[in-house]
Amino acid sequence: MSKRWTLLVLSAALVMGLGLGPSHILAQGEEAEAVARKVEITLGEFFFQVEGGTQNAPITLQAGERVALELMNTGLILHEAFFGQDANIAEGKYNLNLLEDVEVIVEGIATGGKFEVEAEGLGEVELEPNVELELLFTVPNTPGTFEIGCFIPGHYQAGMHAPLIIAAP
Repeated sequence: MSKRWTLLVLSAALVMGLGLGPSHILAQGEEAEAVARKVEITLGEFFFQVEGGTQNAPITLQAGERVALELMNTGLILHEAFFGQDANIAEGKYNLNLLEDVEVIVEGIATGGKFEVEAEGLGEVELEPNVELELLFTVPNTPGTFEIGCFIPGHYQAGMHAPLIIAAP
């Protein structure tokens, strides 16, 4: 299955009970790994903003750190979050996907109930207005400068991308 994960696909898979490749839906009460730090990121017309920061300011994560990225779309239209390097506007993605082979747990609300999915690798998430998702993962041990960006037509060009710095441990 393509690694272009969307909230719609996740929701449909959960409602219909479909498998998502190597994934595991956590049972109620089952605990995910401890999180070292939560980072709240707001998506809006045409920005990413860490709580307390300025729009499209650099976001810094520590290599090897266990994080919970809490994404919330406060905008009026659909937005995406991709994580990577080397923006490819024509294909609507980064040529290097930071979370390609990273185990990610996605939590959110779908069809009136909460859901949680664990999967190997994540291409992107799409958030409708007023949707909140949490991505739980261990930051890859790949120090460098990446980006978080939205590739919905026109959004990246309108400035909807921010530096994502992976600092050495």
